[in-house]
This record gives sequence, C-alpha cells and structure tokens, in this order.
Amino acid sequence: MAKITVEGASINDIMEALQLTPLPQSAPKSAPKESIKEETPSKKESAKRTEKAPAEASKLVEASKPAEPTAPTTAMTGVSFAMIADIVPKLVNVLGKPKTVEMLQKYGVKKAGELKEDQYAGFLADATVALT
Repeated sequence: MAKITVEGASINDIMEALQLTPLPQSAPKSAPKESIKEETPSKKESAKRTEKAPAEASKLVEASKPAEPTAPTTAMTGVSFAMIADIVPKLVNVLGKPKTVEMLQKYGVKKAGELKEDQYAGFLADATVALT
C-alpha cells in the first residue's frame, strides 16, 4: 500500500490515493451572497388590513366573552323528574290537591309534568319545606 502524507494534501488528494471517488468541487468561499429584498406592503394592502382589523378584533372580543349563564339542569342539580313525581302524591295527601296546584302555579304550570328541568330543584325544595 502506498504511503500517504496528510500535511498539505487536500481531502480529494487523499481520497484519490485511497482509490475513492473525489468530492465534487464546491463553490468558491467568496461566492456572492444573494441579497434578500424585504417586501413592504403597498398602501392599498395596508388600507385593506386596517379595514379588516376592527372587524377581526370585534370577532375576537365576542369569542372571548364568557358564555351566558344557563339555568341549572338535572345534571347540575341532581334533581330528576322521578323525584318530582315521587313527592307530588305526598303533597296531595298532606296539603290537598288545591294547595299542590297552587305550589305548581308559582312555577307557571298546573301539572308537575309541565315543570322545566331548571325548575325541578326549586319545586323540590318548596315541596320538602311544605311537608316538614
């Protein structure tokens, strides 16, 4: 095998001595750099962006507003219609039908089945107080 001296030899000289394919010649180190031109928006483009900004900002403000509070539901209160259906006959037995209907009318209904979910907890509380 031939003796290779590394001092002053280029990588391609060494690769040739080892019978390897030399590396391709690269661009000279002093190659000019491409200049990058910063694009600035035209006056029309700036005006369009300015017109859109308030509309987009108002959308963001609307989206960030908290949701309207909702009435408590069965899932929130844990009161189901089965509990209402269970207590109404007890009210009728203790208070009588006219007083029970009067209690329901406080919630804008004449029958327990007409109560809305968000009214269940209130009616159940009133019924429990009336029975005690």
